[in-house]
Amino acid sequence: GPRPGCRSGWVTCDATSQGGPLFFEPCPQELESEPPPTQLRAMPLTHSEQLEDEFQSPPGGGGGGRAAHHADRAAAAASSWDKNRVWKVVNLGGGPGGKLLPMVNRAEPFAPGSGKSPPDDTLVRWLRDGDVVEQFGHSKKMRGYMVMPVRLLSGTEAAVPGEEPDKVEGWVTRRSLDKTRDTPDAAWFEEVRGEDGDNRQHRRSRRREADAPRLD
Repeated sequence: GPRPGCRSGWVTCDATSQGGPLFFEPCPQELESEPPPTQLRAMPLTHSEQLEDEFQSPPGGGGGGRAAHHADRAAAAASSWDKNRVWKVVNLGGGPGGKLLPMVNRAEPFAPGSGKSPPDDTLVRWLRDGDVVEQFGHSKKMRGYMVMPVRLLSGTEAAVPGEEPDKVEGWVTRRSLDKTRDTPDAAWFEEVRGEDGDNRQHRRSRRREADAPRLD
């Protein structure tokens, strides 16, 4: 006889939640022949990705587990930092018309001259040309800029009376990553190399040793 045509459509499989019957059940042979689901494996991060990761949760995300995960990765990156680097603030311009570069208490880019100012509750101090800082952790790429964690070694003026420079720490915007702005004024720090930088680190280490509590 003629074979029935193959048609497709929608049917009600299970109405038990509404007090009705169960209309369909799986065939055992289909269950046995069904291949196991493919396990997707996450590609491991490269070393450079681990070091330059922004350690940020997606917008709207949150939760203790995610925050703890990023905190652990940040701590691991900081522990792999083996040599501090000394930098000097440049390209802000001196005098009354000179720009200022903010040091803030979180990894957030605030580029000089961008019109974006940090909130008062995140601002640690303002930096000017000639201020010297020491980088003590890995830089991070954030929204077209490179930011880095630093502590102040010497400043042109103190943020508050009695401020101890080498106890002031925060994040600064080191340079722009925009290739269309590949000009000297797109970088606001230059590394202090050689004897001058080594001497600054040595003096800071001696001050820390003097401040450390003694065990008798």
